[in-house]
Amino acid sequence: MVKGLVAPSLARSPQWPLAFEAAVAREALDLALCWQQTDKDDASEGLYLKVEAQGQVVARYKWVRPSFVQTILDSGSHHSVRPIVPNGLRAGVDLFASCVDKHWPLPALMHVPSSSGICDAE
Repeated sequence: MVKGLVAPSLARSPQWPLAFEAAVAREALDLALCWQQTDKDDASEGLYLKVEAQGQVVARYKWVRPSFVQTILDSGSHHSVRPIVPNGLRAGVDLFASCVDKHWPLPALMHVPSSSGICDAE
């Protein structure tokens, strides 16, 4: 049942492989090695679940796709000794904005309740 909840990653654009290769080239890293150490699946890494009761977090769970774990195991090294490929931000994101845009570009989430706060007004 949990596996059926894993959807395409909201953090990867359809062009992510090209952006990945461009980042690897900018950093002058070994492209073949970086691909070997990268999960190529478009699905999200897994699920992070938070259980709340009466407004308090009472439990947290994380489920990771077995194929994601297998990619890590097959990579042949620990992430601490791998070259770092910098992450990118989607077009139009302002990392230093006074309010964070909490709306994903895809309608993948049916309902995500937001916490109340000054930046929640639309």
